[in-house]
Amino acid sequence: KNGGIWHLDGGPQIPLGPNQFWPEEIPHPVFAIGAHIFLADCTRKCGTTGVIPGSHKSGRYPPLDRELDDDLSWNGAKVKPLLAKTGDVALFVSDIWHRRLPTQRGNKGRFFYWCIMVEVISINEYKNN
Repeated sequence: KNGGIWHLDGGPQIPLGPNQFWPEEIPHPVFAIGAHIFLADCTRKCGTTGVIPGSHKSGRYPPLDRELDDDLSWNGAKVKPLLAKTGDVALFVSDIWHRRLPTQRGNKGRFFYWCIMVEVISINEYKNN
């Protein structure tokens, strides 16, 4: 199977133009976190989720013309498969580029419970802290 397409679960929270980059000296805010709670061992063969480290700072959607590209990268970072054992939990920011990687023949690949946690802070709360 081909797996899923590269996407974001939320965002980009801070959109950036094609020639803009998030300054490394400024911490990037987190608005929502995705969680995978693994219900079974997860290897590369079962079509685990692949993430591209740092892509949440891109301020962009993944390129549409590469939505199934196993070799997609961002700013030099390549795809990192989320490998896990039963009971592991993976947390990642919702606007990181991610996708379900292809499964190997005969593997159904459903192995986790997924949820998103969101913390909403109003401007007034932020100003008063």
